[in-house]
Amino acid sequence: MARGAEFGVHASIDRVDWPALQKQVWGRMGPGSEMNEQWHRDLDGLDVYKGYARFIDDKVLEVDGERIKAENIVVSVGTRPSVPAIPGLDGVPYITSDEALRLPALPRKMTVIGAGYIGAEIAHMFGSLGTQVTIIGRGPRLLKNEDDAVSERFTEVFGRAHRLIMNASFKSVSHRDGNFTVNVVADGQEHSVESDALLVATGRQANSDKLGIDAAGVEVDGNGFIKVDPYLRTNVDGIWALGDIVPTHSFKHSANQEGRLVAHNIHNPDDLKAMDYHATPHAVFTSPQVAGVGMTEREAKAAGVPYDVSQRSYDSIA
Repeated sequence: MARGAEFGVHASIDRVDWPALQKQVWGRMGPGSEMNEQWHRDLDGLDVYKGYARFIDDKVLEVDGERIKAENIVVSVGTRPSVPAIPGLDGVPYITSDEALRLPALPRKMTVIGAGYIGAEIAHMFGSLGTQVTIIGRGPRLLKNEDDAVSERFTEVFGRAHRLIMNASFKSVSHRDGNFTVNVVADGQEHSVESDALLVATGRQANSDKLGIDAAGVEVDGNGFIKVDPYLRTNVDGIWALGDIVPTHSFKHSANQEGRLVAHNIHNPDDLKAMDYHATPHAVFTSPQVAGVGMTEREAKAAGVPYDVSQRSYDSIA
């Protein structure tokens, strides 16, 4: 919009109605969740328990004082935002991706701690609505899990629209009179970033620590994600895991496929099917848009897979 006149498009934005945008989101999400729950309750042979479940023994769960036993248990408890240890952070009213769309008003300035896809997507959204965004990352680039060439190009282009402070080490975070101050050192220079909203988007951590997983004897990796074999079986016979709680892809579409595969394997123990992740697609909803499928060049090189590289720049296309 701001550069539209260069192309003969003369337009302006009167205002952004933040409450109306929120109503669009939660007007769909809320009723959709309630309808989904009711649909499950209406199914024959299916019981719904709303509460916190914990393992108390081998294949024994307890939900709000009631014990549930089963031959097969599928664990899909997901993840929650991971918050880094930064001096002062635990004493300020920061937000995570869980609360970003519930802010009562559109921020004038927002600081984003984190350089991954969650931080980039939320920064893009608020920046598009008029918020001045500063992204602070520990590494040299945004979207470090993408191909190096894509990550480098994205960082360059995204930095034209938003302020980026990379290679940062965090010194302190404070909050006073509705304003946040984040103090960092980046490439030998000190920066003091002020804003009226602070988003922490530094990854996700597994929820297995809230599940009493030790009582079930289920193995987890060093980050708390449940170990599974290609058939999504854990080390305990009859206990399966899928979704973000397993250390594969944190995508809804891969979790959907995992759910279908686990259902098949439970019902067909003599015809087990393995999960195939080799061509899993993904997208990052930003400007510029990013999408990928399969291995990155870095992963192919590490795996010893022969590969070719081809790059085409849009500005070289007539």
